[in-house]
Amino acid sequence: IKHAFTVHGSYKNNPNPNATYKLDLSDSDSIESLARLLRERGMKLDSLILNSGVSSLGPQLAIPHSEYEEAFRINFLGPRHVLQAFLPLLKTNAKILLIGSMSSWGALPLTGAYGISKRT
Repeated sequence: IKHAFTVHGSYKNNPNPNATYKLDLSDSDSIESLARLLRERGMKLDSLILNSGVSSLGPQLAIPHSEYEEAFRINFLGPRHVLQAFLPLLKTNAKILLIGSMSSWGALPLTGAYGISKRT
């Protein structure tokens, strides 16, 4: 903002005043729809920042398999799908920032699938 960039934010739930678009990393239609909308508006992006995630905390074997699948679908596959859909919208020399988690650097107690699913 300091350098006169236009900043577009997205959200899944609980929108804040700075969030412009709805985007759900667990929903491929949501990702494709937003990329299509921006393309139709003729937008080209200087940068793409991905900072999202879902976690299920607790002992590894106590977390249901479905929660592991959700963590990988959102934390690992979601950003990949966004990158694939949004690459055509990026300007030459655009920057991509994928924000991970310190939990992915080592085994921390009770982090469930979060740490490994954020290791991109």
